[in-house]
Amino acid sequence: EPLAAADQAVRIKALRKQWNELGTPAHAADRSLGDQFNALAETAFETCRVFYAEQAQQREDNRIAREAICEQLDAYLASTDFSSTDIKGAEKILRTARSEWQRFHPVERKLGKALEQRFEALQDTLYGHIKAAWDKNLAAKTAIVEAARNLLDDAVPAAQRVNTAKDLQQQWQHVGPTPRRPDQQLWQQFRGICDEIFTARDEEKQQADQAVEQHRAAATALLDAFEAQLGADLEGATLRSFEADFEALPALPDRLARSLQQRYDALRTRAEAGLQDQASKRRIQKLLDTLQQDAIEGTGDRPEAALEQLQRLTIEAEIAAGIDSPATERDLRMTIQVELMNAGKGQQALSAEPGELVDAWLGAGTKTTEHAALQQRFSEAIATLSAST
Repeated sequence: EPLAAADQAVRIKALRKQWNELGTPAHAADRSLGDQFNALAETAFETCRVFYAEQAQQREDNRIAREAICEQLDAYLASTDFSSTDIKGAEKILRTARSEWQRFHPVERKLGKALEQRFEALQDTLYGHIKAAWDKNLAAKTAIVEAARNLLDDAVPAAQRVNTAKDLQQQWQHVGPTPRRPDQQLWQQFRGICDEIFTARDEEKQQADQAVEQHRAAATALLDAFEAQLGADLEGATLRSFEADFEALPALPDRLARSLQQRYDALRTRAEAGLQDQASKRRIQKLLDTLQQDAIEGTGDRPEAALEQLQRLTIEAEIAAGIDSPATERDLRMTIQVELMNAGKGQQALSAEPGELVDAWLGAGTKTTEHAALQQRFSEAIATLSAST
């Protein structure tokens, strides 16, 4: 009933000690027992011998595995350009090699010591390359943090601060790996600076939005006030003042400026039309007043106006205004129309400028009561013609 190999060896060793303490065999019977004991001990030790052989083989296998790890590390170091290699991959190799090395244990002490020294030297060399990359990357990130901190200078425009901060964030992402603790310390500094920059950007945007809203409200109020004036008698000075006030308004974003500009243009067009209408009415009234004045004060040393001339002027005015002449003058009207058309002016001859007709009327001579009916018809035609031009 063998014990476990290690316990079996201890037990056999203890039994041999007890046997030896019984003294040297003196008789043949004692020697016979000694031979029997030795044979049994050898048989019992066979389990231990197999175990020790397996242990020796395991140590040798571990030695071979560890030597292979050293060879692989040596080849990796010799073939790798650490100025351009993937440092994270190198870190993984460093950790994996250590883990594998510890897995292949134990090793025969004398041979294992030399291997241990070689392995640690290779690990130190690999770590040196990794640390050099870490130091370079830490320096790069430190420079990024300093560049970000310089953006806090008030002399740097806000838009430039934000754009540069975004560029620095992109640069940060492309920097290689660094040790966790110093990397976190630098990141906290960098993030704090960027947060300050972006918070200031947001505050400025909020202030700008408020200013835009105030400017939009001012522009709307100006347009509302001017629109309210369109129903009254508008003056040219009022329009010019409105134009100047609108042009003096602060610039607005295109999305707001377009609609306000469209409304401004529409109001300005309405105002100009209103002013033209007022001017037309004043012109009509002036012409009518002139005709009335001519009828009232049409006395003096001027010759009496020829009836035929006034009749022709009246019909021309009625033709231009699109007003029917009396039926008794239908033939005369047709004759005048034909004459006007044949004068080389074509269809355009049937229209006339009211001012020219009035000037011709005034220059025709003194009017009498005989001309009153023509005077009335001519005035009505001029009023209609003036309103349509």
